[in-house]
This record gives sequence, structure tokens and C-alpha cells, in this order.
Amino acid sequence: MRYFAGALVHRLGTTSQNGKVLWHLIKRGTITQVEAHELYRVYRLASRINDLKSLGIVLSTRLRVDLTGTRYVEYAL
Repeated sequence: MRYFAGALVHRLGTTSQNGKVLWHLIKRGTITQVEAHELYRVYRLASRINDLKSLGIVLSTRLRVDLTGTRYVEYAL
């Protein structure tokens, strides 16, 4: 799977938002909206995740809760 994802990064490039998000997932395994915004200025992570899923990347979605009780979604490769 990671080989397939790596080939997609090569095709997408690391300058596109989809490429940046996929590269992050390959290197770190997970990504949240806050990480996507702060690191890559991706404001609509759910749309980028949907784009990656439409390319055949299998991602899991986990609902998480931080220490203050705020819910957020974490995407994993």
C-alpha cells in the first residue's frame, strides 16, 4: 500500500495540496485538520481526503476528543 501511495505522490507532486497531505500520511501515519492547516495551509482537509479516497487510497477515520472535550477527526493511512 505504501508503495502505491508513494507512486501517487510522485504523480501528484509535493506542491499540490493532495500531494502534501498524502506525503504527510506516508511519513507520519496520521493527520488532523489542525496539522493540515498549520503545516500546509490546507483549509479543507476533508475534501483532500475525499480526493485521495477517489484515487484508491484506503484511509481510516477516527473521531478523537482532546483534553478540553473538543471533538476532532484524525485520518490514518
